Amino acid sequence: MIAPLATEADEARLNLDRAARQEIQRRLTLAGFDTGGVDGDLGPNSRRAIRDWQQARGFPASGHLNASQRARLIEDSRELYDGWLAEEQAKPRKRRVKVCQRGALGLLVNCRMEWR
Repeated sequence: MIAPLATEADEARLNLDRAARQEIQRRLTLAGFDTGGVDGDLGPNSRRAIRDWQQARGFPASGHLNASQRARLIEDSRELYDGWLAEEQAKPRKRRVKVCQRGALGLLVNCRMEWR
């Protein structure tokens, strides 16, 4: 049986927020389908990556995902994504701190915010 073509309406029913779209982009990129960046915007590069992934998996290539295709993408990229998540969580987190300089009499001369 041939899988049905996923349409824009199918994808709209998924109600993907920005984080979900970023996850899709990250999973596609990790699987070797370049989305041109992970920004949460499913633009032309992401649509091309989705079409390429669909073709590689035997789905009709529309550039849009339906629920079953999204589930398959998640399953196919589970190990890669889990490895990426573990690496991200192991990275030290930077904090935004206020750095100030004092003049000769101890008066504040300059303050700025930095990531450390």
